Amino acid sequence: MPAATSYTKQFSSTWYQTPHDTLVSAICAEGDKVVSAGIDSQVILWQIKPDGEKKLLHSLQKKMGSHTCGCTCVDIKGTTLATCTNDGAIRIWDLRSGQNTATLSGSVGNSMWCRWADNGQHLISAGIDGTLCTWDVSVSAPPKKTSVADCAVQGLSVSGSQVAFGTFDGCIGVYDMQSNNVVAKGKMHREMVRSVQMVNEKIFSCGDDGQIVVTDPKKLNMVKDQGVEAARLMSFSGHDGAVYGIAVDSSDDGLLMSCGADGKSIVWDWENREMLQEFHHHKDGAWTATSMENNNQPVFLSGGRDRGVCVYTLPTYFEEEDEVGEIQKFSTAAEL
Repeated sequence: MPAATSYTKQFSSTWYQTPHDTLVSAICAEGDKVVSAGIDSQVILWQIKPDGEKKLLHSLQKKMGSHTCGCTCVDIKGTTLATCTNDGAIRIWDLRSGQNTATLSGSVGNSMWCRWADNGQHLISAGIDGTLCTWDVSVSAPPKKTSVADCAVQGLSVSGSQVAFGTFDGCIGVYDMQSNNVVAKGKMHREMVRSVQMVNEKIFSCGDDGQIVVTDPKKLNMVKDQGVEAARLMSFSGHDGAVYGIAVDSSDDGLLMSCGADGKSIVWDWENREMLQEFHHHKDGAWTATSMENNNQPVFLSGGRDRGVCVYTLPTYFEEEDEVGEIQKFSTAAEL
């Protein structure tokens, strides 16, 4: 039996109506910057900081621009942003100027996912054809390509030289950038994987089977002969239907947020598989989630079909405590 949780802090939540015309399909954060993107093709930069009303998604900084097709993934590294779209294009942006500084070409099929490597020089992308591409953005050259699946790649996460990925047929795999090989792979979900995150030598994943799974990547190759129990450290679920997004706090608090088709966003003590808090702010489904650290406190964010972004913070972030679960609407229309 899992040990009783010692985590007693409560998150407060603030919901914002964004300028997106359709669902918020992707969201990422680093430092005091948040970028949201939508199927409406808009990419928007926000600044994270508290103000007098104790809100964190404080101000709309700029519209980065728009694509010809919906945006499926965004990722920040320093002052640089990478975006993927349904037209297969990968674009690089300067967050300071808001300008599109490069468009990467040479991938195979639509690139639906992109993640920066730790060095900020290499970008990993993958898409519906199962090909993973490694780009050196410092030079104008085609990417290094590796076939990692016979179906679409669903989710990417980079940790050091290793890239965790999920697939349409429910597999979790690990690609090594140094050897240019898939070093581990196993079927961990009954249905399509929606999101993966590699943290502290563990792979967290979620999918259409409604499960959140924590995997030991070193044992993935044992799954084919011994079954999922060989690599699965734990699994749990609190959603009614598919789990679309997960975000893991990389600190020692053992916190995870999941969001799903049921519109729920759930904060977990994942080490004990215990549900800490449940939020119902996204009326038509919560689509994506991310985490960040601000003022030495964990912050979670989610985006949904309702065109909204919700920010989840600990009351200790501020000098006074907010009411837990409070919802505030913030219209950005006047700032556009």
